[in-house]
Amino acid sequence: MKKLMFAVAVALAGGVWATDYTWNGGASGDWRDATKWSGGSSYPQSGDTATFNTAATVNLADVDEVDKLVLNARVLFTTADRKQHQLQTKTLSGTGKLALCQTYFYFKPTEATTVSMPMEFVKSENNLETRVLRYCAYDLTFTGAFTGDGTVRLLSDNGGGATSAHAIHLANDQSAFSGTLIYNSGVNIDRFMLDAATASSAQARYEVAGTQAGNIQTKLAEGTLSFGSIYTVQASSDKSFIRFNTASSTAVMEIGAANGEKGDDRLTLRMGNIDNLDGACSYVKIRKVGTGNLDLGETRHSKGTEINDGTVTVVHPSALLANVKANTEISFGGGTLRYGASVYADTLGEDITTDYSAYIKNSTAPVSIDTNGKDITWKTALSTSNTAGITKKGEGVLKLDNSAKIYPAARIK
Repeated sequence: MKKLMFAVAVALAGGVWATDYTWNGGASGDWRDATKWSGGSSYPQSGDTATFNTAATVNLADVDEVDKLVLNARVLFTTADRKQHQLQTKTLSGTGKLALCQTYFYFKPTEATTVSMPMEFVKSENNLETRVLRYCAYDLTFTGAFTGDGTVRLLSDNGGGATSAHAIHLANDQSAFSGTLIYNSGVNIDRFMLDAATASSAQARYEVAGTQAGNIQTKLAEGTLSFGSIYTVQASSDKSFIRFNTASSTAVMEIGAANGEKGDDRLTLRMGNIDNLDGACSYVKIRKVGTGNLDLGETRHSKGTEINDGTVTVVHPSALLANVKANTEISFGGGTLRYGASVYADTLGEDITTDYSAYIKNSTAPVSIDTNGKDITWKTALSTSNTAGITKKGEGVLKLDNSAKIYPAARIK
């Protein structure tokens, strides 16, 4: 009898008899309130299944974990004490929607997993972010759309597994997402893959930090990858920030919309290459669209830059010209190029006065330059392919050493 009792105790402790719990707590309640659940004597824990058949808002406490989470309605997981608590699961299934607010949500699959359920990220009243973590050594693919206006940070912890062949994957158009998506590359991070052309809505903000080469990749073979806005802090200029799965010369990274929400950070491409599958930087172009400012640093994208709307402010002496190739081109389609000051430690605060005149070509709108209080000298006659004149903005002087040879009937405003 003692042996039997001991075996039962061990079995219970090991979770052999998992329990299937179903939420019966109505529109809202606490995860750890046993009266909100049917099917067992407590609340769902490690090894159990938690099923929701009706919409609910559920408050988490500390760390809660189940083997299976089944949502057949929209369920919002949040916290009542303004802290960020955890919910962990090996599988997520059902016909509903996973909504998260200031919650750390851990995916712990035991194999490569595709999550088809749509996910909503709700903005926290006190601006605490939600975190979605891939806690495994397997690919995690999201085919469901992201929505909401909250902040979500995508992280990866392989739990001791190898990192080289695994990724976090957004496989669908994310144009309905209007919040902030943060991706951290570096330790235990493999790749963040974008399969669809629209990485976010015009209102959304992407933030990228880290040093991993190729830390954002796209399966697009050619065409345009569109971001609403983007902010990067890249620790090394020799690492690729965006890697297109292509050897095509038509790849474009399009950045638009209004300024970001982080004060002076605005929209920033700080460092890193934008290159193709072979690591060659000569095939990719940046296109600035939408109102607002894009701070452009030592980012290598030598196919060229289109300034079609808003403002591009250069914040590094080699901005726009890093890793120059013969086909480097700066063209204007309605936006403004603004001279800024360096944001880099070795040249911090130094005025940018780079001569871009030799690279400005094929502009269909005025070559709009904001000298921003600086004295700038251009020494090369502008190409005759620029057909709409020059617009000078801001304090300071724009000296054109070859002004008589800009093009026939030059027009300077």
